[in-house]
Amino acid sequence: MLHMTEKILLNNLLMIFLAVLSVFLLIVDVLFPLSEGDKSLVHNIDFFIALCFLAEFTYNLYVTSDRKAFFKKYWWELLAAIPFTSHTTQLLRSLKLVRVIPVLEVLRFVRLAVRLKIIIDESRKRTKQAYIIYIMLVIMILVTAAASVFFQFENGVNPNVRNFGDSLWWAIVTLTTIGYGDIYPYTSEGRVVAVFLMLTGIAALGAFVAAIDAYVVRNMIKGAKE
Repeated sequence: MLHMTEKILLNNLLMIFLAVLSVFLLIVDVLFPLSEGDKSLVHNIDFFIALCFLAEFTYNLYVTSDRKAFFKKYWWELLAAIPFTSHTTQLLRSLKLVRVIPVLEVLRFVRLAVRLKIIIDESRKRTKQAYIIYIMLVIMILVTAAASVFFQFENGVNPNVRNFGDSLWWAIVTLTTIGYGDIYPYTSEGRVVAVFLMLTGIAALGAFVAAIDAYVVRNMIKGAKE
């Protein structure tokens, strides 16, 4: 069975991971053209993440000794638990609340800022040196950039790259060195991007695993002393 310290560590790491993933998905949704299928997948994952944030907030509110003070201090975290999907927009349009839609778009970026703040706060609170969060952000940026460049080179040439979602899938499996082989570069430029991503992926994932290991060991030692 996991000790309480281990459970807290796993929970903190999970929330940081979900926050980083949600920021990544929001950026992809806003900046890149997605097919209806890809957009639906992104929104469904984001909806699940929002529920996780809501569950985390509700649990912390329940176990705290002073709920009023807790809510007053952390109410803004609820903004991270609001899923703004195409279904939300469609519902508002059907209810003739079109004027609310621009407000939702503003809140979309507010939620992005809130989740970034959660990432920063958690990393500051739980780690002496926020290597974990920095590495995760580097990986997120690396995947997005590589997918974007790969899409520009391969789209229209590679029959397996039909949309940005295909490029994103390729970047993720290449970075993790899984390499399913269902999507591979046709152009010379695409191969250069692949080599760059594989080499940097090995370094980034190695650094990430090392940071996680150091984080867990450090906190386990601290918990044992206490």
